[in-house]
Amino acid sequence: MCTRSPEVAGVMLEAAWVSVVHCQRVMKYERWNCSLGHSRIMMVKKGYRETALLQGLSAAALTHVVARACASGRLTRCSCDESTVTRTENMRVWRWGGCGDNLAYGTRFARRLFVGWTKKKKKTKNGKSSRRSRDFKSQIDAHNAYAGIKVVQEATNSACKCHGVSGSCAMKTCWPQLPSFTHSSRAVKTLYDNAVLADAINEVTGKRKRKRPRSRREVVRSFTGHDFPFEIGEARPLLTPALQLTNRGVGLAPVAAPVPTPGPRRQKREEPKRSEAKPRRESAGRRRHRDDAKPRKMRKPKRTKSAFGDPRKFVYLDDSPNFCRRTKYGPGTQGRECQLGRNCESLCCGRGYDTINRLVEEQCRCKVVLRYRVQCHTCSKMTEVYTCK
Repeated sequence: MCTRSPEVAGVMLEAAWVSVVHCQRVMKYERWNCSLGHSRIMMVKKGYRETALLQGLSAAALTHVVARACASGRLTRCSCDESTVTRTENMRVWRWGGCGDNLAYGTRFARRLFVGWTKKKKKTKNGKSSRRSRDFKSQIDAHNAYAGIKVVQEATNSACKCHGVSGSCAMKTCWPQLPSFTHSSRAVKTLYDNAVLADAINEVTGKRKRKRPRSRREVVRSFTGHDFPFEIGEARPLLTPALQLTNRGVGLAPVAAPVPTPGPRRQKREEPKRSEAKPRRESAGRRRHRDDAKPRKMRKPKRTKSAFGDPRKFVYLDDSPNFCRRTKYGPGTQGRECQLGRNCESLCCGRGYDTINRLVEEQCRCKVVLRYRVQCHTCSKMTEVYTCK
């Protein structure tokens, strides 16, 4: 992928940077603050809530960045969004200064990388699948990545521009546009807060459904080849003499198989009379002319089926650790800043917090200079900062 399009590598690096920055922003006051390094690698291998957040946020960031890159011309394999307008209208929109974010291409790109191909598996001659089914963990990761992609899809809105003489809106041109990724990252954080435990169907877990045990009547039918109302003990005389065992020492001898008496014949079904016969089906042409007056219902788009239920929810496999102490999954909460009265008790894990006076510089006394330029002064003030013990 990167060798065929060298610009793809830069776009993917930007998507990784966007996901890290927004992950640390939304998890700033959580026990796990989306830390980098070896702990992040260990986190990806698990099935925690935080793993679902990483998968969903990474897929959402990649979808967002690729869609924007297509609109800005950074990717040569795609262009503006052409899903809602024709090619001529798209060129006119570009001339007027509007180019829709290509969300369709961004979605396909992210799904190929995180979810994988959705084609059905082909079976070989021996009846086995040519591709191995993915394990339970990878199916959960694919589900969470698709949930992140859905967040970006639902965040798309329309940007419009008016055309006309002297500013009148005689004609309006609209194109799809993605909002700032801050909106999508907040939605992904909401999915993280409402994540549910994974509960899959049997096809995902790999456990075959137990077949219903056959009844004694079915055993007789498959053994003798006849459909008689006999039990297994009564079916023994139906065997041919060649299949019956003979023990001369005991005095057993072959027994002639009795001729089965045929059961009652089925009565022929009476054919309905000419007047009572069902009318023939109408031809396609007649039905088309008859239904022209009725409005034809539009088909609903097919929803992607997921083995874990709603594709708009995060699922996890294991309960997360408390992240209070330094482990291989996180650096702990010691020295982290907290908000007094809001999250110091939970973030510091009951260990208490220290109060530090810190000198903070910020802009103040701002004013507009030369109509468009804003000039500010730098002011310093002492503030109290609370850090976990």
